[in-house]
This record gives sequence, structure tokens and C-alpha cells, in this order.
Amino acid sequence: MTISLNLGKRSMLRLSLGDGMGVVHPDVHRLAWKPHGIPYWLFYTPYPPDEAELPYLAMSHDSSRFEAFKGPLLNRGSQGSWDSHHLADVDVFVDGETRWLMYYAGASIKDGEKTVSIGVATSTDGLSWRKSAENPILKPSSSWWEAGVPGHREVSGPAVLSVNGEYLMYYSALNNDGLYNIALAVSSDGIKFKKKGLVLEPELPWEERGLTHPDIVRLGPNLLILYVGEGNVTRSLGLAYGDVNSPRRLRKLGKPVLVAKGPVGWGWRMPKPLRTIARKANLRICWDCWLIYRSCLLSSGDGTLFDRETLLYYSAYDLLAGAPSIGVAKARLEG
Repeated sequence: MTISLNLGKRSMLRLSLGDGMGVVHPDVHRLAWKPHGIPYWLFYTPYPPDEAELPYLAMSHDSSRFEAFKGPLLNRGSQGSWDSHHLADVDVFVDGETRWLMYYAGASIKDGEKTVSIGVATSTDGLSWRKSAENPILKPSSSWWEAGVPGHREVSGPAVLSVNGEYLMYYSALNNDGLYNIALAVSSDGIKFKKKGLVLEPELPWEERGLTHPDIVRLGPNLLILYVGEGNVTRSLGLAYGDVNSPRRLRKLGKPVLVAKGPVGWGWRMPKPLRTIARKANLRICWDCWLIYRSCLLSSGDGTLFDRETLLYYSAYDLLAGAPSIGVAKARLEG
């Protein structure tokens, strides 16, 4: 089979920036039981700077006008801890109405070396969260595909789905050549994961610097994984797919499903002093013309798509100001 993703008109969401200059990493769910009377839940992180990158929540009655809930939902760990620098790449899995799992990438910097690992927090209502005592639940290993480079080791971008009684976590890992790949880990309880190895590697011209920020949903018997393909000039959104019974066997669509509106190869950027002014003023001159970043398809709390007509929430960077925003587009899956 083949799957394609056709997108309609794009529009930018207005969200609280917290202490950041923009917002990234959307993770959006429509919850049928409407907890606290609201069906649409959008988790995201303000950014930059790194210190502002913490989990935030906005909620909506109609999927497009979101009101901020007070944030952040979690704070950085104490000095010297594994997540003392920032908490990024939020992915929320709602396991029934009273068990919420928030996976995130936590970073620390010690003796000039940056280490990024994956942790989890739990909640019973989606509003109050507690970090797991098991954290970090996934750390970089010495395997070549996640050994990292001098001064930087990283596993990040967790995306979790439950299939056949097993939790699947797809995540990105920095290899010893400085390239990102996507790997798989599995768990019986959603907390303790066992690594299974690589599932996607950079092969195409527009992803030559690596694959990052996977997001996974289920459509019937199919797994669909969005990911960011990092090129030398820009970043685009790719799509891979497979069968729920063979989570390691994935096929790429081959071409990006979403690219920045600006032509690839635009090298001119606003001078840094003007860029800083534009960021502070929250100006978005061409808000999705430079880079496409982590994105997600609207799903139920457990990552199931409602039908082939859905919404794509995506983060993108302004070409001139260099600040990120989150947008939404109507999407249709075909194939």
C-alpha cells in the first residue's frame, strides 16, 4: 500500500509564549469524555531560549482557538540533575481517563558535555503532573547509532503508542557521525522500556543531516509516523508507515509532505539586531517560510486517528525573525 497526506490552508495559532520567544513541539488530542468540559488539548513548549523550554498546555472547544492553562506543567530538575537544563519534545499518551503519561526529553550540561535523555511524568487529570521516580527511563547507550559525538550525546523526541498490549516508543538518537536516526523501544507498562534498535535512517537528499522528532498515530491496522527530515538548508516533514503487527518494518513516503513556504535555498536572513527586535515584538512576517519542525496529526488520547479527514498541527520558523510558531492545516490521508 501507499499513503499520501494532502494539506489544505494553513493558519497560525495564538498561544502563550511563557518566557520564550516562540512555541514549538505541538501534541494535540481530542478527548471524547471532555475532561474539565474541554475536548481539545494542546501540549507544547515555549522556545527559545533553552531555559524557557518547559511543557505548557492550551485547551480549546473548537480545535483552532486555544486558551492557555497556567504553565509550566513541569519544571527543570535541580542543579546537576539529568533534566536541569530544559524539558523538550513533549508527547502525551492518555491511557484511559485517569492515567496520563507525558514523555519528554530532558537535558543536562556537565563539564561542557550536553546529555539528553528521555523521562516520563504521570497525571490523573492532565493538569497536575509528577515526574516518575524511574527517570530517566531512556539514556544514550554506547551503540554507534546513539553514541553521540564529543560533547553531545542524545536520545530525544519520544513518541508513544500502545499496540497489542505493548507500548511502542519511537525516538531520535544522535549517532557517532553526528547524524540523527529514529529507533524503537518497547515496554509492558509504559515506564520501563527495552531498546529494539534502528527503524529509520537518513537516505533521501532532503534528510541528509538526519531524522528527528517522530510522532506516531494509528489508522486501523496501519502505523503512521511523521518525522522531521533535516537538510543542509531547511527542514521538512516526512511520513513513514507500516503495519501494527510489524512495528520495526517501516516504509517512507519518499517525498516531504510539508515544506516551508519559502523556496529551499533562501539564504538571506534579517540582520541579528533586527531579528532580536522582531522576536521581542512577537512579529511573524512569514511565520512558516524557513523551517518545518515537530508536527502531529490530531488523534484521540491513545493516538488513534478518528478518520482520514483530520488536522495537522505543525511547528515552523519565521524566515526573517527566526522565531517558531505553531500552525494548523486541514489534512486528508489517501491510499
